[in-house]
Amino acid sequence: MWKFNTIGKRVLAGNFIIIIVALVSSVVSLGMLTRSQNMLHQSFSVITPSVEAINDLLLLVTRSKMYITNWVHLPDNIDDKEDLILLHNEQFPEVKDRISKLKRDWQNKENVHRVDSIIIAFDDILQTEQEVMNILNRSEDYNNGTKREKAIRLVNEMIILNSNTLIKNLEALETSKLQEKQADGDSVERSLKWLYRIILTLGIITLMIGIILSVVFFRIVSKPIQKLNQILGQLAKGSIPKSDFGIRIGNHEIGQMTLSLQELIKSLKNTSEFARKIGNGKYDSTFDVLGENDILGNALLDMRNSLSKVAEEDRRRAWITEGIAQFGDILRANYNDTEEFAAAIVQRLVKYTEANQGGIFVLSETPDIEGEFMYLAATYAWDKPKYLEKKIRKGEGLTGQAWQEGETIFLSHVPNDYIHITSGLGSTNPSSILLTPLKYNQKLYGVVELAFFNPPEAYQVEFVERIVESFASTLSSVRVNQRTQFLLKESQEMTEQMRAQEEEMRQNVEELQATQEMVERKSKELENQLNAINQAAAMIELNPRGIITEINELYLKISHYSKEEIQGQPHTILLKEGYETSNKYMQLWENLTQGIAVEGEFERQAKDKSSFWLRATYYPVMDDYKNLEHVIHIATDITEQKLQAIRLEETLTEQAETVEQMRMQEDVMQQAMEQMQEAQQEVEKREKLLEESYKEQEQYIEQMNSQEEMMTISMESMNETIEMVTKEKEEAEQKLLICQKKIEELENRK
Repeated sequence: MWKFNTIGKRVLAGNFIIIIVALVSSVVSLGMLTRSQNMLHQSFSVITPSVEAINDLLLLVTRSKMYITNWVHLPDNIDDKEDLILLHNEQFPEVKDRISKLKRDWQNKENVHRVDSIIIAFDDILQTEQEVMNILNRSEDYNNGTKREKAIRLVNEMIILNSNTLIKNLEALETSKLQEKQADGDSVERSLKWLYRIILTLGIITLMIGIILSVVFFRIVSKPIQKLNQILGQLAKGSIPKSDFGIRIGNHEIGQMTLSLQELIKSLKNTSEFARKIGNGKYDSTFDVLGENDILGNALLDMRNSLSKVAEEDRRRAWITEGIAQFGDILRANYNDTEEFAAAIVQRLVKYTEANQGGIFVLSETPDIEGEFMYLAATYAWDKPKYLEKKIRKGEGLTGQAWQEGETIFLSHVPNDYIHITSGLGSTNPSSILLTPLKYNQKLYGVVELAFFNPPEAYQVEFVERIVESFASTLSSVRVNQRTQFLLKESQEMTEQMRAQEEEMRQNVEELQATQEMVERKSKELENQLNAINQAAAMIELNPRGIITEINELYLKISHYSKEEIQGQPHTILLKEGYETSNKYMQLWENLTQGIAVEGEFERQAKDKSSFWLRATYYPVMDDYKNLEHVIHIATDITEQKLQAIRLEETLTEQAETVEQMRMQEDVMQQAMEQMQEAQQEVEKREKLLEESYKEQEQYIEQMNSQEEMMTISMESMNETIEMVTKEKEEAEQKLLICQKKIEELENRK
């Protein structure tokens, strides 16, 4: 890289600046001309052809509107029809293709979207025109009023309206493109004006730079040489002038002469000042010799070093003694918390050793899944405590290595590109790292890590090791106290927890007792309802396979079976032979399997093979999975009513036969009027008996219906009670299980 530290180079630099200004002027002028040329090219090759294409499209829209109107209203105008077909097939595709090619170079994307929508809209208009052309394609189509009316409606309501809107949009687009063309022309004109101004300005700047460079070069060379001659005269007379000559120092030859003279004067002043400070006991004073041949300076440094070494040894002994006393106060304090104790130690250690930051990692007493680890108990950096969370495994990073080896690790001269030190304190880049294990009686309790911007001395490292050993001794006692307090607190919490669990168990037992009482009460109510049903109706309980599992006394009385004879038998024992394979019986069990109750009148067979009739209902009981669990069959004996009905039917049959015989023997009856009167009287008696039988049957049917309604209500109530008792029973069982588990937990803890 060029350094203009000589007068010749500065002259060359001045000329180079003038050349650069001229070059910039040329580049700017060329850029402005190129930009103007591009604008002209854009205007003549894109904008102007685009305006022409838009005009052509506008003309096509206008002509298409005219042609399609003539197509409808002037059937004999063949020329316009041919022109319209030509517009559809050739002229519009050609204009559309031109616009598609030109719009690629349009800079205004809004106009691109506008012309796309216009072309799409014109396509729609042409499709509508094509529809009109198809409607009125032949001469006879014009004589069809419906077709002609439809074509006129399409032209008036769609084509003309849409074409007018399209023409307005095209005119707006044409105006926009003309404005773009005018804007490009104005921009070219402005560019030429700016080019003239830039050339004039750069010429003036070039002239001013030349004048300024001439004046500056004169002042740099002439004035400094006169001042240096005056200072050298003072040195020749033995006096030491001020180092500030009032000369502007540069990197040229005269500037270097000025710097050398200033260094000589400064060296003479420093030598006399250094000798005076040594005489006053200030051994830490610095002095830079002029070189190996500086006899006076080297002799003064040797004397200073000898005196400083003695003073440094005294200072170190006093520093160690004071540090031990300060940390002794912390170690003698009563700390029951490891983190608090570690925070006090690391804060004092960082401040006293003038470290940049520090941290104390303590070995956890409870390993995790991955094994033993150390956690960051306390850290202190830049005069502020830091609250970080970090785990270190054995052998992990510098901290884990110190744990594994059990020895002090001191890493000095950390490279500048060693950005991320793999220690436990994070990503700070100190100049040195000191890691000292916390050991007491050959047992490791953790690692102390200190980071320094300036490497510590050997006596400081030894001091840290002594303090860390004392800290480890005290830490072992703190841990014993912590463990004792933890066990005591755990015992108290466990006692309190057992009391709370005993109280909770007592409440659960009381709730369980109340639930059991409620279950017993509901069970008793259910039992009373079942007894009432047993006494009022015949009842059978069937399993899903149709086996009789329960039967009451009333049903046994009706069927003439004993309980031992029928219980455990299939339900088909009560059916007439062949009925079990009938569709009606199959449908009965299909409905029950689907959870549908079945009611009606059923004929069954008793033990003595006699028939009896039941008005009955089959109630399916489903489990939680909608599977059939069992069937309850509740019935009322209607055998007497059925028999009366049969007898009534037989009487009616006999009456009908008698009437028929009377008709057949009409001639005979005329001769035997007395016999007919007797027969008529007998018929009247029988009719009265029939009416009485009808009335008795109706009364009995009403009575049976009322009984059936009562039984239905009782069954619904019974089902609700059963469900409620089942739920309460399940809740009671769950609470009982919870109580049993808690009792077992209490017994195990005791």
